[in-house]
Amino acid sequence: QVIDTNPIRINARINIDARNCEMEQMNRLFQVLTDNGLARKPNFNIYFAPVEAISCDCHDITQVTLEKTRYADLELALFKIACKMGLTGAPYPPKFRGKCAAIQPKGFVILPDGQMHKCWDTVSDRKRAVGSIFAPEKLRTDERHLKWLRWSPFEIEKCKACSILPICTGACPLKFVHPNQLAGSASLPCLSWKHHINEMLLLYAMANGTIEPDSACLSSDQCRKPEGIAA
Repeated sequence: QVIDTNPIRINARINIDARNCEMEQMNRLFQVLTDNGLARKPNFNIYFAPVEAISCDCHDITQVTLEKTRYADLELALFKIACKMGLTGAPYPPKFRGKCAAIQPKGFVILPDGQMHKCWDTVSDRKRAVGSIFAPEKLRTDERHLKWLRWSPFEIEKCKACSILPICTGACPLKFVHPNQLAGSASLPCLSWKHHINEMLLLYAMANGTIEPDSACLSSDQCRKPEGIAA
């Protein structure tokens, strides 16, 4: 098969909302991928992500987006099955190798007409542009630009009280800088890992042979939330 001779690593993202979240549907998808020879391939991997109303143009989908905790429970269940079938590797906390580019001084999204944005999720709204490549000197004083650069999770009480802050680095700055742009579950900044980090780490340990399945407490309420995590 092509997957066996293709040197490119393929990470297939499965977007999830209320329209495709039934386990029966997901199991059928996993079986199709397996039947087509994609299981236990070193260069093929699937992962999951929630559909969210990130921009004002997609607020009408909020009725089908999942609540954070519901998605987190589903994500955990899907990882268990996909990992067992060899369609994904052992789950590991998101690797944020530094802060989001949007809050970096040299991080920009530049549109064909020269508009400069800090985030690709604002490009559909000219009012959220932070400047223009034709007047770069104005960036130094543009409040829309400075608002991004000033943002820090260490200035947010809820983030400072959360024990997974070092993992998420504050998650998505957009959700704090332009909260009115988002709707539904998208307005909540926290990652799904906040809600199932204990179970995911246990699953990772089992998949790597660090612990035996019988010693894990994946179904126990005592594993649901580490002490110190903010609600």
